[in-house]
Amino acid sequence: MRGPLAGVAILLLGPVLLAGAETIRFEDVTSSALADLVPYPPAEVRVESVADAIGSGFAVADYDADGRLDIYLAAPVPGRLAGAGGSGRLLRQLAAGTFEDVTARAGAWGPPLASGAAAADYDGDGFVDLVVTGRVGTRLLRNNAGRGFEDVTRAAGLQGPAWGTTPLFFDADADGKLDLLLPSFVELDAERRVFYRPDGFPAPAAYMPAAPRFFRNLGNGTFTDATRAARLDLPMRALGALAFDHDLDGKTDLYFACEGMQSELFRGLGDGTFSRTGPATGLWYPAGGEGSGFHGVAVWSGAGEDGRPGLLLTDGGFGALFRPAQPPAFEDRSVASGLAAALGNAPGWGCSVADFDADGEDDLFVTRGGFAHPAPAESRVLQGLGQGELRDVTDSTGTALKSRAVGRASAAVDLDGDGTLDILETALDRPLRILRGTRPTANRSLRLSLGAGAVPGARVEVTAGGRTWSRQLTAGGYLSSVPPIVHVGLGPRDSLDSVRVVWPSGKVLDVDVTGIPASVVEVPQQ
Repeated sequence: MRGPLAGVAILLLGPVLLAGAETIRFEDVTSSALADLVPYPPAEVRVESVADAIGSGFAVADYDADGRLDIYLAAPVPGRLAGAGGSGRLLRQLAAGTFEDVTARAGAWGPPLASGAAAADYDGDGFVDLVVTGRVGTRLLRNNAGRGFEDVTRAAGLQGPAWGTTPLFFDADADGKLDLLLPSFVELDAERRVFYRPDGFPAPAAYMPAAPRFFRNLGNGTFTDATRAARLDLPMRALGALAFDHDLDGKTDLYFACEGMQSELFRGLGDGTFSRTGPATGLWYPAGGEGSGFHGVAVWSGAGEDGRPGLLLTDGGFGALFRPAQPPAFEDRSVASGLAAALGNAPGWGCSVADFDADGEDDLFVTRGGFAHPAPAESRVLQGLGQGELRDVTDSTGTALKSRAVGRASAAVDLDGDGTLDILETALDRPLRILRGTRPTANRSLRLSLGAGAVPGARVEVTAGGRTWSRQLTAGGYLSSVPPIVHVGLGPRDSLDSVRVVWPSGKVLDVDVTGIPASVVEVPQQ
């Protein structure tokens, strides 16, 4: 079947010929890809309040529909003004895998002191739009057919929280239109700075939590504030956020990773309203209640035998890896899996769950760095061994991860389109970093593009060589977003038995895999 470009593109990628690569490896290609496009932060990292500490993220999307992914960096230097029009930097990818700065030409200025960014086609015109959050408000940038962006924040009826963090586009009421969630962190008092300790600042718990804002898409280019009607008007100190289907009922759920208080899971009811779940889920805190809350979040797809996803969460210490147990409960596997041993000596922030070596098992990537004390740390890579077990393979991934930084946001994405997953990272003490990934020669991977208007909760079931993988589309993480593309590692299997797409609407589509890997199959959304 072939359909519009907004459909599902499925491509089976054959073995990549690498010189003896038999493990996960990353190469730092920042200097060749970005040259001097992104300014370097000041030599001394000054963290004088919680506002200086959370950093900033990015959105990856093909804004001009030329087939190459571009990068929108929310703040070139976190916590500082940049550019006459505000913050933000739009980096367009060229054919050679390098980038050019088109921010001014495209009019892609975000709000001053930006924090997070997300990209999606909210108005259904086939081009991805941008929303950028920050400490002094939110901006919605509408894409003018790939020619540039227009600030339509006021015209669209948006009024973001005072300090927005990780924005999410998703369909809360199954009407086919992307709604917008703007989580918030704290009600910041800018005068409350260093006093309690000579080398620190008041913790987030010293500030009042702030409620998110939820906007329902009216379908005419405008939104209406439906926060209270959706029952999301709960003050939270939310840094990370995630839209996904945690119980596979076809309705999109929301998870808020909160610092300085319990985190929250809201179960979607399918009509644009949500039901707050209680502590019985086990997702409020790590096992035993240690720690003061979470930072980043990602779905752990291979967690449950019945296809239900788990969660990877980062925090100020050991992190957490939750596996589904008897509904509605989850159990924390951070110690048993080996996660805690790998992460326990530095705070974690952005994180990804992805099959970097395409062997069929979920791997983990976690960006780390000091919080109140801006001490640098290495990012960590944990290889999935199956059965929920992990092995820290950071030292064997190459020289790129031997350097330390005060890391913040990160995400896995196939930036150069070669079929292997790369990593983008931000930090307080260095510019945006691009880590190009490689994978073993014997393994294949399947890439499924669900289109710019695809909604979180869409699920893909892939069977090859008698084994079935279930993966779902999600939105969010830590201050960042990536395109709606699902990657499935197949190991050495070189043919597909079946591919099934389960849409949140309940419709199921069995994809004709004839001709794969020789062709790309386009399937219209349903």
